[in-house]
Amino acid sequence: MRLINTTKLRLEEFYGSAPEYAILSHTWAGGEVTFEEFVQCPEGSKQGYAKITAMCSQARADGIGYCWVDTCCIVKTSSAELTESINSMFDWYKQAKVCFAFLADFDLDVDVAESVASRIEKCRWFTRGWCLQELIAPRELRFYDCNWRLVGTKRSLRGPISKITSVDQDVLEDSSRLFSSPIARRMSWASNRQTTRIEDMAYSLLGIFDINMPMLYGEGEKAFLRLQEEIIKKSNDLSIFAWKPGDSKIVYIDMFAPSPVFFDGCHDILDGGLGGHMLSRSLFSMSNRGIQFTAADISVLKAQTSQEGPDYVLPLNCSAKEAKGSCCKYLLLKKIGPGLFVRANASGDLEVLVPYLERPWTVEREMYILPRVTLDLYPTLETSHRSSFEFRTTKAKLTSCSIQGLEPRDAWDTPRSRFLTQGNPSFVGYLKIYPEIATGPKTEFFVVALGFRRRHGTDAEPYVSLVHPDVWVTYDAPGRTLAWMVSSAVDEQADANKGLQRDGQELNLPRHKVTVALHTRVSRDLPVHKVLLDWKPHSKGKRKHGEVVE
Repeated sequence: MRLINTTKLRLEEFYGSAPEYAILSHTWAGGEVTFEEFVQCPEGSKQGYAKITAMCSQARADGIGYCWVDTCCIVKTSSAELTESINSMFDWYKQAKVCFAFLADFDLDVDVAESVASRIEKCRWFTRGWCLQELIAPRELRFYDCNWRLVGTKRSLRGPISKITSVDQDVLEDSSRLFSSPIARRMSWASNRQTTRIEDMAYSLLGIFDINMPMLYGEGEKAFLRLQEEIIKKSNDLSIFAWKPGDSKIVYIDMFAPSPVFFDGCHDILDGGLGGHMLSRSLFSMSNRGIQFTAADISVLKAQTSQEGPDYVLPLNCSAKEAKGSCCKYLLLKKIGPGLFVRANASGDLEVLVPYLERPWTVEREMYILPRVTLDLYPTLETSHRSSFEFRTTKAKLTSCSIQGLEPRDAWDTPRSRFLTQGNPSFVGYLKIYPEIATGPKTEFFVVALGFRRRHGTDAEPYVSLVHPDVWVTYDAPGRTLAWMVSSAVDEQADANKGLQRDGQELNLPRHKVTVALHTRVSRDLPVHKVLLDWKPHSKGKRKHGEVVE
């Protein structure tokens, strides 16, 4: 760390612990002094020299022998040193004896009829990205006007400053409380700030989220995406996804925000109850397939329309400050493949959706959400239901209380009662259904097996088969693959049926008659396979135990 000796006006370098020092916070203007210029001539004629000498003079008056100024204490031509300095900057401001915030556009003698609190709001210092951490980190922060006269301190002006910046007063008083604020709330503090370089909008927030990462100037908005990826490596705070897009016409959106601007509406975000994200069961991380969630608590929307759309609700375990009662923010998701989801352009307060939610909440064993949605992906997203097996029944909609087993579970789309195959010609699956809701040891069940098969070199064709429980239990055992289990059971049932029936089948159980038919519908060149399923109790005296009718 390089520091300016306030008496000699010379740079000195320190390794390990540094002496007591003051640190400058300011907005850059023309004529700033670089490291090379200061080394060659500590008292030059450039405009920036006056700022440095006045800083040193104030530090000496406070009995402080050293000070740090970002313009001349860093060799900015060295990418390694620049990276180290930016990653260390929050700590440098926090460890300083005092921070002097120089307000070049504020004059105590101008507009004296107005209060300092109302006049200070107009200062450019409150709009710059780097100044956010310079406001929060220091233990003591003093504001000086353009003539280096004391305007006030962070403590004395904490009320007006909190109103200007939206930073909570308790965080202004003690920066250690910073990390108890939800991520979305901290992001919102930067939503109305700017930096000269796009990348610095992310780099200036490293200390706010206790993140270290390399500087890659030239990466543009990718820097902010990298920051968010680094944040979720350390935190399971779902509020990082609580941002809102500016364009309401976009159907699907990225999981990560393009910039802090999109967190502008998150000033009042609070952690969910009972300790917030620290007690959340949601575990998520980046993977090469998307953002991977394990044990995610989600719910499904009751079907409101036959149109394709978002049907899943992911609570974010955070709420709005002014919300009355229990209110949680959420995301809407659409399932587009086995275990794969995309974020829809809709979010809000969960309490609004409560009447439309299915119960109970479900726990996805593993799910992935696309982190980025590009225009070239839209055709794929809009046709994600191609070649799916959609169940239709004349009885009540299939519910989790009648389906006691299904595989592959990650391909099952609950609100639409369908298997998403993504056109995989090797897909196989099954539903194990108990016709009576109240199940017990003697309750009967049947299995609907389905998938694709190739016969005699032809293209893969869809099939559906009802499997008798006596046949199914022969093959349903741990350690057996799904493909072998389903194909073996279907083959044995086909032998009993004297051939696999593609179009229809009946199965007589002791108490129920079950029927199934498969109809393929092609709409906009997209094949969808309708599985028409029904069951009903036998009429008295007409039970045919175990009989399969073709």
